[in-house]
Amino acid sequence: MNSNAILSARGLSIDDRCSLIGSSTLKIPHVKDWLLKKEDSDEFKNGWFTNLPYHERKFMMPVRSFDDYYKDISDIQIFRISHIPDDIKFEDCVPTVGELYIAHPYRQGVYLPVSKYEHLIFRERIHELSKVMMALGATEIRTLQNSDNKSQYISENSSNISASVGVERFGAKGAFSSFLKNLNETEKSDSIVINFKNDPIDLPKIPDCLVWYPHDKEWQHIAESRLLGNILEYEINLSSKAISLVSEIERSNIEAQAKALFASGSYSKDSSSYVFFKEESAKNTKIRIKFKSRKDY
Repeated sequence: MNSNAILSARGLSIDDRCSLIGSSTLKIPHVKDWLLKKEDSDEFKNGWFTNLPYHERKFMMPVRSFDDYYKDISDIQIFRISHIPDDIKFEDCVPTVGELYIAHPYRQGVYLPVSKYEHLIFRERIHELSKVMMALGATEIRTLQNSDNKSQYISENSSNISASVGVERFGAKGAFSSFLKNLNETEKSDSIVINFKNDPIDLPKIPDCLVWYPHDKEWQHIAESRLLGNILEYEINLSSKAISLVSEIERSNIEAQAKALFASGSYSKDSSSYVFFKEESAKNTKIRIKFKSRKDY
Protein backbone atom coordinates (compact mmCIF):
# COMPACT_ATOMS: atom_id res chain seq x y z
CA MET A 1 0.00 0.00 0.00
CA ASN A 2 1.27 3.52 -0.75
CA SER A 3 2.68 4.99 2.48
CA ASN A 4 1.52 8.52 1.61
CA ALA A 5 -2.02 7.22 1.17
CA ILE A 6 -1.88 5.64 4.61
CA LEU A 7 -0.53 8.76 6.25
CA SER A 8 -3.17 10.96 4.70
CA ALA A 9 -5.90 8.35 5.31
CA ARG A 10 -7.63 9.63 2.21
CA GLY A 11 -8.91 7.62 -0.72
CA LEU A 12 -8.82 4.37 1.25
CA SER A 13 -11.49 1.75 0.83
CA ILE A 14 -12.76 -0.62 3.48
CA ASP A 15 -10.60 -3.34 1.90
CA ASP A 16 -7.56 -1.42 3.13
CA ARG A 17 -8.66 -2.10 6.69
CA CYS A 18 -7.04 -5.56 6.47
CA SER A 19 -3.71 -3.93 5.66
CA LEU A 20 -4.03 -1.40 8.44
CA ILE A 21 -4.77 -3.93 11.19
CA GLY A 22 -1.58 -4.70 13.08
CA SER A 23 0.18 -1.66 11.68
CA SER A 24 1.79 1.02 13.83
CA THR A 25 0.15 3.46 11.40
CA LEU A 26 -3.08 2.94 13.36
CA LYS A 27 -1.58 4.97 16.18
CA ILE A 28 -1.76 8.06 13.99
CA PRO A 29 -4.93 9.86 15.23
CA HIS A 30 -6.50 10.66 11.85
CA VAL A 31 -5.98 7.07 10.65
CA LYS A 32 -7.74 5.83 13.76
CA ASP A 33 -10.57 8.31 13.15
CA TRP A 34 -10.88 7.08 9.56
CA LEU A 35 -11.23 3.47 10.70
CA LEU A 36 -13.77 4.34 13.38
CA LYS A 37 -15.91 6.11 10.80
CA LYS A 38 -15.58 3.20 8.38
CA GLU A 39 -16.89 0.81 11.07
CA ASP A 40 -20.14 2.79 11.14
CA SER A 41 -20.48 3.09 7.37
CA ASP A 42 -22.84 1.18 5.08
CA GLU A 43 -19.78 -0.03 3.16
CA PHE A 44 -18.56 -1.81 6.30
CA LYS A 45 -21.91 -3.45 6.97
CA ASN A 46 -22.86 -4.62 3.47
CA GLY A 47 -20.97 -7.81 2.82
CA TRP A 48 -17.42 -6.66 2.15
CA PHE A 49 -15.95 -9.10 4.66
CA THR A 50 -17.62 -12.35 3.63
CA ASN A 51 -16.79 -11.59 -0.01
CA LEU A 52 -13.08 -11.84 0.79
CA PRO A 53 -11.32 -15.06 -0.32
CA TYR A 54 -11.83 -17.85 2.22
CA HIS A 55 -8.22 -17.91 3.41
CA GLU A 56 -8.36 -14.20 4.22
CA ARG A 57 -11.47 -14.52 6.41
CA LYS A 58 -10.98 -18.06 7.72
CA PHE A 59 -10.26 -17.05 11.32
CA MET A 60 -11.70 -14.15 13.28
CA MET A 61 -11.80 -12.96 16.87
CA PRO A 62 -13.91 -10.29 18.58
CA VAL A 63 -11.79 -8.00 20.75
CA ARG A 64 -12.63 -5.55 23.49
CA SER A 65 -11.17 -2.27 22.33
CA PHE A 66 -9.49 -0.39 19.53
CA ASP A 67 -6.11 -0.90 21.27
CA ASP A 68 -6.19 -4.58 20.27
CA TYR A 69 -6.00 -3.58 16.60
CA TYR A 70 -2.34 -2.70 17.04
CA LYS A 71 -1.23 -6.33 17.39
CA ASP A 72 0.50 -7.86 14.39
CA ILE A 73 -1.94 -10.74 13.91
CA SER A 74 -1.70 -11.41 10.21
CA ASP A 75 -3.97 -14.47 9.87
CA ILE A 76 -6.80 -13.61 12.27
CA GLN A 77 -9.33 -10.94 11.39
CA ILE A 78 -10.01 -8.74 14.41
CA PHE A 79 -13.23 -6.84 15.09
CA ARG A 80 -14.38 -4.85 18.06
CA ILE A 81 -17.26 -6.85 19.48
CA SER A 82 -19.49 -3.79 19.18
CA HIS A 83 -18.70 -3.48 15.46
CA ILE A 84 -18.80 -6.96 13.96
CA PRO A 85 -19.95 -6.80 10.29
CA ASP A 86 -23.63 -7.58 9.81
CA ASP A 87 -22.86 -10.35 7.31
CA ILE A 88 -21.15 -12.48 10.00
CA LYS A 89 -23.39 -15.06 11.68
CA PHE A 90 -22.35 -17.17 14.65
CA GLU A 91 -23.50 -20.79 14.80
CA ASP A 92 -24.53 -22.34 18.13
CA CYS A 93 -23.03 -19.52 20.17
CA VAL A 94 -23.09 -15.86 21.11
CA PRO A 95 -19.93 -13.97 20.07
CA THR A 96 -17.52 -13.60 22.97
CA VAL A 97 -14.48 -11.37 23.42
CA GLY A 98 -11.32 -13.40 23.04
CA GLU A 99 -13.01 -16.44 21.50
CA LEU A 100 -11.46 -17.71 18.27
CA TYR A 101 -13.86 -18.56 15.41
CA ILE A 102 -13.44 -20.36 12.10
CA ALA A 103 -15.43 -19.77 8.91
CA HIS A 104 -17.73 -22.52 7.72
CA PRO A 105 -16.26 -23.90 4.48
CA TYR A 106 -19.52 -23.84 2.50
CA ARG A 107 -21.95 -21.50 4.30
CA GLN A 108 -20.74 -18.02 3.58
CA GLY A 109 -20.61 -15.74 6.61
CA VAL A 110 -21.20 -18.50 9.19
CA TYR A 111 -18.59 -18.81 11.94
CA LEU A 112 -18.09 -21.63 14.43
CA PRO A 113 -16.05 -21.67 17.66
CA VAL A 114 -12.78 -23.45 16.88
CA SER A 115 -13.08 -25.19 20.26
CA LYS A 116 -15.98 -27.32 19.00
CA TYR A 117 -16.23 -26.88 15.24
CA GLU A 118 -15.59 -30.56 14.50
CA HIS A 119 -18.60 -31.64 16.54
CA LEU A 120 -20.85 -28.94 15.08
CA ILE A 121 -19.93 -29.88 11.52
CA PHE A 122 -20.34 -33.59 12.32
CA ARG A 123 -23.84 -32.97 13.68
CA GLU A 124 -24.75 -30.80 10.69
CA ARG A 125 -23.65 -33.51 8.24
CA ILE A 126 -25.68 -36.20 10.01
CA HIS A 127 -28.78 -34.04 9.99
CA GLU A 128 -28.38 -33.24 6.29
CA LEU A 129 -27.83 -36.92 5.53
CA SER A 130 -31.19 -37.66 7.17
CA LYS A 131 -32.86 -34.95 5.10
CA VAL A 132 -31.42 -36.30 1.85
CA MET A 133 -32.31 -39.92 2.65
CA MET A 134 -35.91 -39.03 3.56
CA ALA A 135 -36.34 -37.25 0.25
CA LEU A 136 -34.94 -40.32 -1.49
CA GLY A 137 -37.59 -42.51 0.13
CA ALA A 138 -36.03 -43.74 3.38
CA THR A 139 -38.49 -45.62 5.59
CA GLU A 140 -36.07 -46.00 8.47
CA ILE A 141 -32.77 -44.46 9.54
CA ARG A 142 -31.12 -46.00 12.57
CA THR A 143 -27.82 -45.51 14.34
CA LEU A 144 -26.11 -48.87 14.68
CA GLN A 145 -22.94 -47.89 16.47
CA ASN A 146 -21.07 -44.88 17.82
CA SER A 147 -17.35 -44.54 18.42
CA ASP A 148 -17.84 -44.88 22.16
CA ASN A 149 -19.53 -48.28 21.55
CA LYS A 150 -22.49 -47.27 23.66
CA SER A 151 -26.07 -48.15 22.87
CA GLN A 152 -28.26 -45.73 20.98
CA TYR A 153 -30.78 -45.85 23.78
CA ILE A 154 -31.39 -42.55 25.52
CA SER A 155 -29.62 -41.90 28.81
CA GLU A 156 -30.80 -39.64 31.60
CA ASN A 157 -28.51 -36.91 30.33
CA SER A 158 -29.70 -37.03 26.73
CA SER A 159 -31.64 -34.19 25.19
CA ASN A 160 -34.62 -35.24 23.10
CA ILE A 161 -35.67 -33.16 20.12
CA SER A 162 -38.75 -34.26 18.22
CA ALA A 163 -40.26 -32.76 15.10
CA SER A 164 -43.00 -33.75 12.70
CA VAL A 165 -41.99 -34.29 9.12
CA GLY A 166 -44.50 -32.60 6.85
CA VAL A 167 -45.49 -33.41 3.29
CA GLU A 168 -44.73 -29.83 2.24
CA ARG A 169 -41.06 -30.03 3.15
CA PHE A 170 -40.04 -33.61 2.51
CA GLY A 171 -42.97 -35.07 0.58
CA ALA A 172 -43.39 -37.66 3.33
CA LYS A 173 -45.32 -38.45 6.46
CA GLY A 174 -43.55 -39.52 9.57
CA ALA A 175 -41.80 -38.56 12.74
CA PHE A 176 -38.18 -37.53 13.04
CA SER A 177 -36.35 -37.85 16.35
CA SER A 178 -32.81 -36.67 16.91
CA PHE A 179 -31.10 -37.50 20.14
CA LEU A 180 -28.01 -35.47 20.95
CA LYS A 181 -26.08 -36.70 23.97
CA ASN A 182 -23.53 -34.28 25.37
CA LEU A 183 -21.01 -36.01 27.61
CA ASN A 184 -18.66 -34.24 30.00
CA GLU A 185 -16.05 -32.21 28.11
CA THR A 186 -13.27 -33.95 29.99
CA GLU A 187 -14.36 -37.20 28.35
CA LYS A 188 -13.97 -35.50 24.96
CA SER A 189 -16.86 -37.47 23.51
CA ASP A 190 -20.23 -36.55 22.03
CA SER A 191 -22.69 -39.10 20.74
CA ILE A 192 -25.22 -38.25 18.06
CA VAL A 193 -27.98 -40.77 17.61
CA ILE A 194 -30.54 -40.68 14.79
CA ASN A 195 -33.61 -42.92 14.83
CA PHE A 196 -36.77 -42.42 12.82
CA LYS A 197 -39.38 -44.20 10.76
CA ASN A 198 -40.95 -42.59 7.74
CA ASP A 199 -43.75 -43.24 5.26
CA PRO A 200 -42.69 -41.74 1.88
CA ILE A 201 -45.44 -40.74 -0.51
CA ASP A 202 -43.44 -38.97 -3.28
CA LEU A 203 -41.04 -40.54 -5.73
CA PRO A 204 -37.35 -40.29 -4.76
CA LYS A 205 -35.80 -36.89 -5.37
CA ILE A 206 -32.86 -34.78 -4.26
CA PRO A 207 -33.99 -31.91 -2.01
CA ASP A 208 -32.93 -28.30 -2.50
CA CYS A 209 -30.58 -26.12 -0.44
CA LEU A 210 -28.01 -28.77 0.44
CA VAL A 211 -24.62 -27.85 1.88
CA TRP A 212 -22.68 -31.11 2.15
CA TYR A 213 -24.29 -33.26 -0.56
CA PRO A 214 -22.46 -31.58 -3.48
CA HIS A 215 -19.14 -32.48 -1.83
CA ASP A 216 -19.84 -36.08 -0.78
CA LYS A 217 -19.38 -38.75 -3.45
CA GLU A 218 -20.90 -41.52 -1.34
CA TRP A 219 -24.13 -39.61 -0.76
CA GLN A 220 -24.31 -38.93 -4.49
CA HIS A 221 -23.81 -42.64 -5.16
CA ILE A 222 -26.74 -43.50 -2.88
CA ALA A 223 -28.91 -40.93 -4.65
CA GLU A 224 -28.04 -42.34 -8.06
CA SER A 225 -28.83 -45.84 -6.81
CA ARG A 226 -32.27 -44.65 -5.76
CA LEU A 227 -33.04 -42.46 -8.78
CA LEU A 228 -31.81 -44.95 -11.37
CA GLY A 229 -32.39 -48.21 -9.51
CA ASN A 230 -34.28 -49.64 -6.57
CA ILE A 231 -31.76 -49.93 -3.72
CA LEU A 232 -33.54 -50.99 -0.53
CA GLU A 233 -30.89 -50.84 2.18
CA TYR A 234 -27.55 -49.13 2.77
CA GLU A 235 -25.07 -48.77 5.65
CA ILE A 236 -22.93 -45.67 5.83
CA ASN A 237 -20.12 -44.66 8.18
CA LEU A 238 -19.61 -41.03 9.12
CA SER A 239 -16.54 -39.71 10.91
CA SER A 240 -16.05 -36.38 12.65
CA LYS A 241 -12.49 -36.36 11.28
CA ALA A 242 -13.60 -36.70 7.65
CA ILE A 243 -13.82 -32.91 7.39
CA SER A 244 -10.55 -31.32 8.47
CA LEU A 245 -10.40 -27.55 8.11
CA VAL A 246 -7.10 -26.92 9.88
CA SER A 247 -3.70 -28.53 9.35
CA GLU A 248 -1.34 -29.07 12.27
CA ILE A 249 1.02 -26.37 11.01
CA GLU A 250 -1.83 -23.89 10.53
CA ARG A 251 -3.25 -24.74 13.94
CA SER A 252 0.06 -24.08 15.67
CA ASN A 253 0.50 -20.77 13.84
CA ILE A 254 -3.03 -19.54 14.50
CA GLU A 255 -2.93 -20.51 18.16
CA ALA A 256 0.35 -18.62 18.61
CA GLN A 257 -1.16 -15.51 17.05
CA ALA A 258 -4.30 -15.79 19.17
CA LYS A 259 -2.22 -16.06 22.33
CA ALA A 260 -0.29 -12.96 21.32
CA LEU A 261 -3.52 -10.97 21.64
CA PHE A 262 -3.60 -11.81 25.33
CA ALA A 263 -0.02 -10.85 26.05
CA SER A 264 -0.62 -7.09 26.02
CA GLY A 265 -3.21 -4.44 25.28
CA SER A 266 -6.64 -4.76 26.88
CA TYR A 267 -5.98 -8.37 27.97
CA SER A 268 -2.50 -8.25 29.51
CA LYS A 269 -2.48 -11.76 30.89
CA ASP A 270 -0.45 -14.89 30.44
CA SER A 271 -2.09 -17.28 27.97
CA SER A 272 0.83 -19.64 27.41
CA SER A 273 -1.11 -22.59 28.78
CA TYR A 274 -4.45 -21.66 27.19
CA VAL A 275 -5.62 -23.84 24.30
CA PHE A 276 -8.00 -22.39 21.70
CA PHE A 277 -8.33 -25.61 19.69
CA LYS A 278 -9.76 -28.24 22.00
CA GLU A 279 -8.46 -31.73 21.23
CA GLU A 280 -11.40 -33.83 20.07
CA SER A 281 -11.36 -37.59 19.81
CA ALA A 282 -12.58 -39.06 16.53
CA LYS A 283 -16.29 -39.83 16.52
CA ASN A 284 -17.51 -42.52 14.16
CA THR A 285 -21.16 -43.30 13.58
CA LYS A 286 -22.53 -46.21 11.57
CA ILE A 287 -26.03 -45.60 10.19
CA ARG A 288 -28.35 -48.06 8.46
CA ILE A 289 -30.86 -46.73 5.96
CA LYS A 290 -33.86 -48.69 4.66
CA PHE A 291 -35.81 -47.48 1.65
CA LYS A 292 -39.30 -48.01 0.34
CA SER A 293 -39.36 -50.07 -2.84
CA ARG A 294 -40.11 -47.97 -5.90
CA LYS A 295 -42.56 -50.69 -6.92
CA ASP A 296 -44.75 -49.67 -3.96
CA TYR A 297 -45.28 -46.04 -4.99
